[in-house]
Amino acid sequence: MDGVVSLTQCAIPQFGSFTYRFKIGEDEAGTFWYHAHSDVHRADGLFGALVVHKPVNSEGSAEMQEYHYDAEQLLLVGDWFHRPAESVLESYLDYRHFKIEPAPDSILVNGRGAFNCSRAVPSNPVECTDTERPAVSLPEGRTRLRIMNTGSITGFSLAFGGFQIRVIQVDGGGLVSEAPSSKAVGVLYPGERMDLIIERAPEENVQDPMLTIQLDMRDLAFPNLALVSTQQFPVEAVGQISEGVSQKPNDTLVLYTNIEYLTRYGNIPKGFVNRTSWTLSPSVAPLVALGRFQRPSDVFIPAIAVSEPGKEKDVIVVLNNMDDKSHPFHLHGHSFDVLASHEGKPGSYDAYNPFSDEEPAGGPLNLRNPVKKDTVVVPRSGYVVLRFSPDNEGLWLFHCHVLWHQAVGMAMAFEVGRGSDQPLSENARALCAEGKGST
Repeated sequence: MDGVVSLTQCAIPQFGSFTYRFKIGEDEAGTFWYHAHSDVHRADGLFGALVVHKPVNSEGSAEMQEYHYDAEQLLLVGDWFHRPAESVLESYLDYRHFKIEPAPDSILVNGRGAFNCSRAVPSNPVECTDTERPAVSLPEGRTRLRIMNTGSITGFSLAFGGFQIRVIQVDGGGLVSEAPSSKAVGVLYPGERMDLIIERAPEENVQDPMLTIQLDMRDLAFPNLALVSTQQFPVEAVGQISEGVSQKPNDTLVLYTNIEYLTRYGNIPKGFVNRTSWTLSPSVAPLVALGRFQRPSDVFIPAIAVSEPGKEKDVIVVLNNMDDKSHPFHLHGHSFDVLASHEGKPGSYDAYNPFSDEEPAGGPLNLRNPVKKDTVVVPRSGYVVLRFSPDNEGLWLFHCHVLWHQAVGMAMAFEVGRGSDQPLSENARALCAEGKGST
């Protein structure tokens, strides 16, 4: 149970409520977030941060002492549309838009932003109020800055004028111990998080320090001219996991993902993973309550044996991107090691087949110190290689975190152990009985 409508529960009805109770493992600490997983409500702001603090260790030391910081600060950054998300999705599904993803109108930082109203066009009017650009407040001293991309489609990079920064954690996973200090961080895509230590650079005397947010526009075929153009930064993997990693997985899955625009689908964009498009109705029973042979035939849910003490195993997932646009993919219920990430050459596809004797286009896999994450960008025309331990039984969604791609079906799920045919709780059954949920 993790709140995915039609997979693990029915939707929460209007003006209704539902309580989630879950256990947090001893090693599960960091920066997470919650958000709606039905329709495109996330783009309208239905999300929030969830910070899990690490318990004090046996020596009485907490992470504040370990990393020598004095305070913490949340930084929720994301693209923003001036129209309701359902209207944006409707435009994307119009065949006359030729599967061109919608471009956002502005950026929000902790729920606030600024927009140059002189750039608004008559076809997309906005109600403007004269206001000062919002400021980002940082406490004095060394601060742990917890950053997350809450947007719908675009990645961004950050630069801090007059500050030194050092990354210490990504996606609430393993702590990063060897990241160098810098003044900027690479691109964070929707769903990704990064924790860093930030402090004033002693050698610089900057009177008016600035935070520069630069959107990655490469995945927008027609950028919104109302947005200020941005400089592109490459994605840079950092960090290492705390434990040694095995050299041989037990299972290997090869996936292919793309967006297609076909006559048989009414010339509207459809997202695919291995030739299947995730289209489930929130009005039917969630898949977790159905037997494997009762599911719709057009959903892709490979079964994986659960990893148990004495029967430990790993799963390798090779995700090939057949598009000329990148896709940030998020896995529910697990974190994974990123063993490889490769961007293909323009006009070609550098797919990776792990069963071939040919050397991967991106070089050997990183089996020594891969970064641990739960959201990863699959580069355009390239691939990523992921590894996770299937030790959390259930049905777990794996989907593109670009909201518009998720909305048109770019998703699948993993069934770990006896993930389906599970009894629903009384409260969960009550949601299904109402049948009017939207969250």
